[in-house]
Amino acid sequence: MHYNVQFFTWTPRDGVHQVGKMVEIDAVNAKLAATSLLGLRLGDSGEASRLAARVWAAEDAAKADCVCFFYQ
Repeated sequence: MHYNVQFFTWTPRDGVHQVGKMVEIDAVNAKLAATSLLGLRLGDSGEASRLAARVWAAEDAAKADCVCFFYQ
């Protein structure tokens, strides 16, 4: 399936900021789309780094069904 991925960083002082441009990628699922681009581990628990990814299907122009992942 074809996905779009946007990367974000955040700090308590500056808030959330997009890093770079949106990237298009083919992957089996949204989580693999996010991990294959940077090769960094994603986790569901524990302390996250200050990097996150938003992933949605390419045909979803409104980004209504997006998923967010936080890098460990």
